[in-house]
Amino acid sequence: LPDLEQYYSNIATTLLVLAPIIAMRSFAEERRAGSLDITLSWPVPRTALVVGKYLVNLLYTWILLSVAWLYVRLLLGMGEMEVGKAVAGILLLAAALSALALAVSARAASPTGAAFVGFGLLLGLWTLQFANRMLGPDVGRRVADISPANHLEAAARGVIDGGDVAYFLTCVVIGLGFAVHALERQRPGVTSTLGRRSGVRLAAVGAVGVLLLGAGSSVEAQADLTP
Repeated sequence: LPDLEQYYSNIATTLLVLAPIIAMRSFAEERRAGSLDITLSWPVPRTALVVGKYLVNLLYTWILLSVAWLYVRLLLGMGEMEVGKAVAGILLLAAALSALALAVSARAASPTGAAFVGFGLLLGLWTLQFANRMLGPDVGRRVADISPANHLEAAARGVIDGGDVAYFLTCVVIGLGFAVHALERQRPGVTSTLGRRSGVRLAAVGAVGVLLLGAGSSVEAQADLTP
């Protein structure tokens, strides 16, 4: 059977660079140019602003990834192919990395800084998959579960796992939550009351992330996309 498993693993690592580059101008460019204050003065909630930019970035990333379907079409013309392996996990990974990169852009002072810091953050998360070798089997396994690379193993076989979906959704919630928190801190005339609300909001984001991650690890649900 023709297989693009290695090709799509290369796409996964390419997203570590692609996601920060796409997201770097979302807020950092406006902050550097001085137009972010004008954007934040619009009668639009911070959450809607962050979600809007996130959806545009994610859609653009998915469009770039769609070029891989050219290879799928070519191989389908030569023989049978497990299409489930070609799509499972990549779109969820792009959603998670785009959200985390957007959170960095919301705090960065320049697009270049947002790109470098975002890449460093995603690369650091990615390399946690090797924690087993340094921290031992018990602690290392728990730390390695934080790495997105460990949540692509089932998808590489054409299986969507409920725990992996919960992990990627957790990354999206945390990334967008931190982005909203960063913009709330820039609100003109921030009072102690607004500061406390911002802290409560940040704690709520962390709590939702922990709940999603805990719920995902306890759910045993899978969707098999193989023939």
